[in-house]
Amino acid sequence: MVATPLADHAGRVAAALKDLAEAQQVEERLLHEARRIATEITHHRASIGRLREQAAFVLAETHAAAGLT
Repeated sequence: MVATPLADHAGRVAAALKDLAEAQQVEERLLHEARRIATEITHHRASIGRLREQAAFVLAETHAAAGLT
């Protein structure tokens, strides 16, 4: 009688370990994707900053050319 509960418990432990391993794999994939997205956002922000600087420069030149400075 003891062997059946022990075998059942071992089966549940094995299933839980399998679930844990799968969850860890999912977590790693999500972390990788989050890092990729964060890097992409950083690059986009840098691009936006450069575009703002260019727009400000062109606006200043346009104002200067029009005698508005």
